[in-house]
Amino acid sequence: MAPPGASADQPYLELSTSDDGPVVDVYLDFLCPHCQTFDATQGPDLEEMAEAGEITLRMHPRPMLDATSSPAGYSGRAANAALCAAAEDPANWYPASAALFAQQPGSAGLPDEELIGIVEEATSVDISDCQAEGTYLPWLEQVVEPEAQQAVPGTPAVLIDGEQFSGDLTSSGSVRKAVEAA
Repeated sequence: MAPPGASADQPYLELSTSDDGPVVDVYLDFLCPHCQTFDATQGPDLEEMAEAGEITLRMHPRPMLDATSSPAGYSGRAANAALCAAAEDPANWYPASAALFAQQPGSAGLPDEELIGIVEEATSVDISDCQAEGTYLPWLEQVVEPEAQQAVPGTPAVLIDGEQFSGDLTSSGSVRKAVEAA
């Protein structure tokens, strides 16, 4: 099952649509330490541009590092938790993902009970049933990840109108400047 607003074969969650602004595709993994840095430096700008209708923002939450957590599967479970909150209201994506990155574990991952608590505290949305059922895991594994493997070499990655951003993803404002120049 794809998240609300996404077709079954659409490999992203579209958080905003702009009639004349660029399309920004963001690929991330909730276990990736570089993605945590990316979210802290670029996340607020992306959210602001999306909410202002300046960009079409498409999030591709990857379960790329599932095999590296112990037990396996943390990346997908964390992405599922963020998607469960976004299913209630797409605006929930921002606080849910920020909270998941802020409490990013090491390779041990976090149990579902903690993921539910982190997302609920950040969004006030009860995702316990959605998380327990792993509602969006098949979509993440069968639609998002195969497309991402072909589109980008890893995470984090940003495409602006289909072109990979090659600037410094850790430098505040760098993605905004590239978007404004697009």
